[in-house]
Amino acid sequence: MNREKWMQTFGIGLTGGIATGKSTVVRILREIGVFVVDADVLARKVVEPESKAILQLAHEFGVDFLLPSGELHRAKVREKILVDSGLRKKLECILHPAIQQQLWVELEKANIIGKPVLWVYDAALLFEAHSQGRFREVWVTKCSREVQIARVSSRDHISVDQATQLLQAQWSTEEKCKRASWVIDTEVPLAALQEKIHQKWKQINDGML
Repeated sequence: MNREKWMQTFGIGLTGGIATGKSTVVRILREIGVFVVDADVLARKVVEPESKAILQLAHEFGVDFLLPSGELHRAKVREKILVDSGLRKKLECILHPAIQQQLWVELEKANIIGKPVLWVYDAALLFEAHSQGRFREVWVTKCSREVQIARVSSRDHISVDQATQLLQAQWSTEEKCKRASWVIDTEVPLAALQEKIHQKWKQINDGML
């Protein structure tokens, strides 16, 4: 079995809009011993100072996108891509391949490639990166838009209008849910969410026996 086929057999993609409860789901999965790779962690690794991706970004967009330390100026990048969809696409064309390569590095470190081990890839931009076909299943977290806006506003200390603008720059939860293998409603008590995830994980594992 080659690597891509192995990923399609044992990898599960987890995605969802910002502040839809994805982090809570990841925490529950890790508590039951699931190996989870965080795409945000990979994204930070690939733009470390002097990395190939950061040099590409500096060449494409200029050093204004970098901090004096040589790190990516995340606040400026977020500000720019909110008003420039073309810039967002250029950014993704550089970052997404680098992140995919780093994913294999992390899987090699975990020593699970080629083994019959289910694992989860936590990625907010799974659909945007057109990566959904690489996984056995894709799970999508969801909550109401009102709750999502309130969570973003509180978490990032921004206004409701700014939070709304941030959400409008992303795929809607509805669109992601249409493409999901399983939709996880996170507007339920924690115990109920834990039970739901435990049952789902057991069901998948039992189905592979």
